[in-house]
Amino acid sequence: MQEEGYLGLATVFDGKPRMEVTTDGVLIGKDVTEADGFLAQPKQAGKYPGVIMVHEWWGLNDQIRSMAHILAGEGYAVLAVDLFKGKVATDPEAAMASIEANPNDETLPKLRAATKYIRSLSSVDSRRVGSIGWCYGGGQSFLLGVNEQLQATVIYYGKISTERDLLKRLSQPVLGIFGVDDESIPMETVHSFENTLRSLGGSVEIHAYEGAGHAFANPTSSQAFRKDQAVDAWGKTLDFLKRVLHATISV
Repeated sequence: MQEEGYLGLATVFDGKPRMEVTTDGVLIGKDVTEADGFLAQPKQAGKYPGVIMVHEWWGLNDQIRSMAHILAGEGYAVLAVDLFKGKVATDPEAAMASIEANPNDETLPKLRAATKYIRSLSSVDSRRVGSIGWCYGGGQSFLLGVNEQLQATVIYYGKISTERDLLKRLSQPVLGIFGVDDESIPMETVHSFENTLRSLGGSVEIHAYEGAGHAFANPTSSQAFRKDQAVDAWGKTLDFLKRVLHATISV
């Protein structure tokens, strides 16, 4: 399907995609790892970096589809994975129920299947695949990053670990975006995560925003959203992905 109504958030991030994008619903995997996905990629033929995108605890809603569309317009093939079997929550109780019904030992195989799927696409350079997620999806992006040989991992205020044995497996460049006022992801944990990765020789870039709490980059969350910080964080995300994934890719 061609352009849907997913670009409403583009102006929030100070611009529109620079490339024309096509979007499709896809089925990932053919066994117990089966999941639905939303694939957005540049219409222009070529080989692009691939990005696995993971939704917040609300599920794969239009806000995440919009972000997939926007990122694809920057020159990426983006696969937004539905880890909640089509369920989209509108209140915290339903969102928590979705998380509890989909433990990591069930979501990880789906994320790995999604990685295999995107690497198989003719439009994707299989040597350049990364992940990005927000909130719950940030934790899932981290989970995928320590279990797959990715080339980039982006974590927006997601659950992270400070365990050295686990972080040894995070060999790719990492970008972490956090809010200083986020009570669910304390800055002490963020600093420990960063310092441990650096001590292991990892490449890590952390940005912590003053005046921002959890979900500050979600434009549909009227109370949490902080536009200035979100726009700056998105710019840093695009810069990071360009440096790490998009350099030397010929289109």
